[in-house]
Amino acid sequence: MKFDLKKIVALIMVFAMVLCFAGCDNGGTTSSYYEEVPGENGGDNGGSTGNNATQDIVTEVPTNLKGTTVKVLFWRPLTNDEKAVVASFEKQTGMKVQFKFAANAGGVYAELISASLAAKEGYDIAMFNNINFPGRPTSIMQPLNDIKGFDFSDPAWDKALMDTQKINGKYYGVNIVGGHTNEFVAMYFNETMFKNRGVKTPRQLWEAGNWNWDTFLDAAKAMTYKENGAQVYGYINRGTGYMTYWLQAAGTDFITYDGTKFKSNLSDAKLLNNIKYYNEFRTKYKIMGDDTYGVPHFRSGEAAMFSVITYAMFKESDTKFSQMSDTIDAVPFPMPKGQKQVALVDSCLFGILKGAKNSEGAAHFLRYFLDPQNYSMSDNFINKNLEKTFNELAKMDKRVSISEGVVNNGAQVDFANVCHNIVLTDAAQVTSKVKSYATNFDFAVNKANKAVK
Repeated sequence: MKFDLKKIVALIMVFAMVLCFAGCDNGGTTSSYYEEVPGENGGDNGGSTGNNATQDIVTEVPTNLKGTTVKVLFWRPLTNDEKAVVASFEKQTGMKVQFKFAANAGGVYAELISASLAAKEGYDIAMFNNINFPGRPTSIMQPLNDIKGFDFSDPAWDKALMDTQKINGKYYGVNIVGGHTNEFVAMYFNETMFKNRGVKTPRQLWEAGNWNWDTFLDAAKAMTYKENGAQVYGYINRGTGYMTYWLQAAGTDFITYDGTKFKSNLSDAKLLNNIKYYNEFRTKYKIMGDDTYGVPHFRSGEAAMFSVITYAMFKESDTKFSQMSDTIDAVPFPMPKGQKQVALVDSCLFGILKGAKNSEGAAHFLRYFLDPQNYSMSDNFINKNLEKTFNELAKMDKRVSISEGVVNNGAQVDFANVCHNIVLTDAAQVTSKVKSYATNFDFAVNKANKAVK
């Protein structure tokens, strides 16, 4: 199937618009992507589309599925666009789709899944991502390769993403190339602040082919200063635990996975050197303060650069960057000098639950529901430069971190706290601090390896 990039962008944008919901069909509570639950949120832009629904997918749905129901456990209410696409699917196939929503995107979604399975309700579809891997897919989901309705020769499936969480050659979750539920990581910057100080912006460096860790650090140093007695930092991160962006960029991680086996990587020299590099932002170069929740600090002008997912590019984002008087921009997250540029991404994969009653129908529904060509969107980026960067990220290879899911599922320590403690350690003590978690990580890796067997 031929893909139109503008439509791919449109699809992703639709679901990235409002990640805080005041309530939902079952009496929900407010949930913020940034403060509570990385990777399990979505949004509503208030628009309704679905008019461009692809016809070739529905023609592949067997007629014997007419009258059957696909049941979906979802972590948030549907957007208007999603509702329109679901209605189009139902109209064209004669199938019905039933959703049950979590009250919010965090532990409540996990509880919703557990309660549904315990009650043997026969729901078909649920979501997992890198912070649920491998626990959720191995414990409650089926391998998809043998489920009728999935055609993995179809180039629409995002194999580059799906392969990162493949288990022994089997897919447990799917998404579409440019799928709306995945979020890229970008480096945001306050263009006004850069121009006021006469410093080359990250965009100028990016467009000159000179955007990397070295030029990032130079820019951060130049943008670290005191003004009217207040400290301004060159950089601030998304929040506690997101030092992993820098490890992902360098192609390393606390835990590695080759598709069949997990391995603790805490003694790897590359990992330790990259952790020290990040640690020195605070201890040596002093371009970053303590590792805190960065959204309000970037918004208030206390930091010139900020790393977070592309959700923040949209006017309705709860980061409220659209309300800033300064001009903001973003470029792809920098890579070490000489390394190929890739897009870091928070993954989102949809799988078939154990005990599903309509696995085949669910397969056809996912292929239709996730298809970028079934959605349209316009004029939701804060500015054109952000849209330009989004388009560039959408075309790149992807890289995902799996450490958080492995550790939180089995290490009996909180991964975000581990990262936070490492960041706040003096640079000379980084190696010993990292290795102090060896027993916890070994325990988690052993548990994960048993799960994938």
